[in-house]
Order: sequence, then structure tokens, then C-alpha cells
Amino acid sequence: MPVYGTLSQYDGVFKDVFADELSDALPAFALTQDDIPFLESKKTGELFSQPVLVRRSHGASYLSSGAGVVTLNPVKASKTVEARITGSQIVMRDAIDWESAFASETEEQAFTPAMELTVEALWESARHRLEADILWGQDANGLGTVNGAPAADVITIDTAQFAEGLWTGLEDAELEIFDVLLTTKRAGIGSDTVGSGFYTITAINLDAGTITVDDDQNVADTDVLFFRGQRTTSAFNIMAGLHKWLTNTGTLANVSASSHNIWKATSLSANAGPISFDLILQGCARASMKGAMGPMIAYLHPLAWANAMTDLAATVRRSHTDIKEYYLGAEVICFFTGTGKVFIKAHPMMKPGFCFVVPKTERGTPNGGYYRIGATDLTFVTQQGRGSKTSGSSYFEKVPGTNAVEVNTFSHQSIYSPKPGRGFIITGIVNEAA
Repeated sequence: MPVYGTLSQYDGVFKDVFADELSDALPAFALTQDDIPFLESKKTGELFSQPVLVRRSHGASYLSSGAGVVTLNPVKASKTVEARITGSQIVMRDAIDWESAFASETEEQAFTPAMELTVEALWESARHRLEADILWGQDANGLGTVNGAPAADVITIDTAQFAEGLWTGLEDAELEIFDVLLTTKRAGIGSDTVGSGFYTITAINLDAGTITVDDDQNVADTDVLFFRGQRTTSAFNIMAGLHKWLTNTGTLANVSASSHNIWKATSLSANAGPISFDLILQGCARASMKGAMGPMIAYLHPLAWANAMTDLAATVRRSHTDIKEYYLGAEVICFFTGTGKVFIKAHPMMKPGFCFVVPKTERGTPNGGYYRIGATDLTFVTQQGRGSKTSGSSYFEKVPGTNAVEVNTFSHQSIYSPKPGRGFIITGIVNEAA
């Protein structure tokens, strides 16, 4: 007969099997989380503060040889501004019934395959939400914009905005939908003890670029889709992602891009054409004018990646006629520019119309790369809110009135660059069919 243990019996095994092992594991799609290191930071009130150099010293005096004693030009000091970054919290919850979770003969076999799948799915789902925020947090187009009036509960998403990797596995996820100004929330039929007016996804067609919801009432052309809770009618509840940083022309993190050019990234357009190496070279050249020197990373949609591979193949020259075989393809395209290497990566959560290019973060090198700063990277949490790197009470909590136990993850972070002007964005990309 199986043994049904208490929660405390399973915590040690959970920490060994899941908390320690998964805490350092990244799903394949979490490219930015792998490239952008997390730095645990101390808050000042609700903010993380970082000094930013926005202006060089200008107290220079030029003297000819033998000029003798002269009065030097006045001091014109360099200028620093305090960048203030607000951390964004994501709490993810999952639950499983007692029998599925803890049916076993021994403590060492305490977790069934069903429990393993549940915990791994929770971790992967939390990383997916975090990756979405790092890329698209505070984008005025959210997860995508509605293209045309919905029909029979089917919503078509604008082609340039439909990132297949954002939507994979999101059946039963809840959305909140806003008008194009983001000031009016559409009223869906969804309602629970926490809130109301949301929409639940019932089906996704990745090939057609559509989602089906429980009821499309009140949804209109050009409306904007968000995960439930990401947005209110007046503010965002999520971090500013790479898209926001690379398109910012106003004040972001308390620093003005209109006053300080180092805070404003370059924007290029593919003019409704495919991505090309020439565009990336132009962007690197412009970024170098703001001090970008060193390796950079480009994130683009998988179809744009395929177009880039075709563009690369067209530049290859083979001088040896006796070669019997050669290899094409790669996981990462790397080529040299005037600023250094550029690593081009296909990202399934990139929207087709965009390419982000940012300095590769190298600790100890002031190249303008991005960091993730906050109270904690993603972690499993105990009932007392302690992370999986610390000891504490049970990771499991019985759901009141049910035969289920709950497991939670938590993260608190935002991305930040001391020199966002050294990156650039390419818009207006229309990919050729692969």
C-alpha cells in the first residue's frame, strides 16, 4: 500500500530533487535570461538606484608650447544622474492533488512523475512569463494587437506582432484587453474571487496567427492584449523590457533620453523588407558613435533568422574545387563588424517585425550591456516567503478546503543598462517565407 506522508517529510526531497537542481536551470527559450546576468541589489525604499554618467568633463585648456603661466579655463564638471529602477514582481502558483503528488512506497521515491511534471511546468511557465517581460515589458502593443474585428470568438493578431513562442502552451491562460490608448479595459466574461472582466484562451492557431477566447464581447480592431494583471488603465505592473528601452525617447528610469543622447538608442527600419546584414552593420556603426565597442547580441524571429542564413549563404565563397562536402547552418551566426563580433540568435518569443541588438554584457567592462537587478531572481518560495537558496518552512501549502497542495515561485527584478544608447532596434521587418 502506498504511504501518504506529511508535507514536512517531503521538503528535504523536494529541495534536493527540484529546488537546487532547477534554480540554476534555464529553458531553451530563456535566451535573454542566459545572456543578461542577475545582480542582487539593495533597494532604497521601493527603488533600485544606480548612478549614470551622462556628460563628460569639459574643463579643458589648450596651450601652445612655451605659453608660460596662463589662467586655465573654468571647471565644467562631468554630470551623473541617479537612475531609479522599479522592480517587478511575478508570483506563479501551481497545485496538484495529494494522491498524484505523494503516492509512493518510500521517502526517496516521494515524488511521482505527475509531481515532477507539475513542478517542472511551474518553473518553465514562470521563466516564460519572465522572458516575455524582459523582451516586451511595457510595450504599448502588449503581447500583440488585434487585427480586424473578431469573429466567432477568434481574434486575429497583427502579423508583425505575433510571436509564436509567446503563445505556445497558453491555452486556458487569462488575458486582459485594452483599447489602443491603454486607458479603457474591455469587459470580458471572466470572473473569480480576485477580479472580473478577463478573457480566457480556449485555442491557439500558430499557423494562422489567431487565438480563440471564451467570448469576444467588446473586443475591437487595434485593441491590445496583455496577460492578466500586467496592466491597469493607468499604469504597468511589469518591468520595462528591451523593446521599451530601445524605443524610449522620453524619461525612463528617471533619466531623460531627450536631454542625454547616451540614453536614446538608434532605430532603423527594414522598410517592409527582410532583415539583412547591411542593416545590422549600419546599426553597429551608429551604435559605435555612442561608444559601443565590443561584442553585441542580436535577437530576432526564427523566420528572420532563416532569412539571415540565406543572406549569409549568398556571401560565402569557396575557392577549393576538390572539397567533397561542406556544412551549412549554425545555432548562432557570428560575424565581425567595426565594433566587434555580433552574435545573431533566433528567439521564438521575438515578434516578426523586430530585431533587438544590444551590447553583450561582460562584467567588469563598461560596454553598456544590460543587467537584471532586483531582490531575487526566480526561486521557489516557502510558506514564509523564503527562497530555495535558504532554509525555512515547507515549500508546500495545503489549499484550504481541497485535497490539493500548492507550490509557488517568485521573482523580483527589472532590466537595466547604464548606456542604453549603445544598442539599437530594427523595425518594419517583413520576413520571407521559409
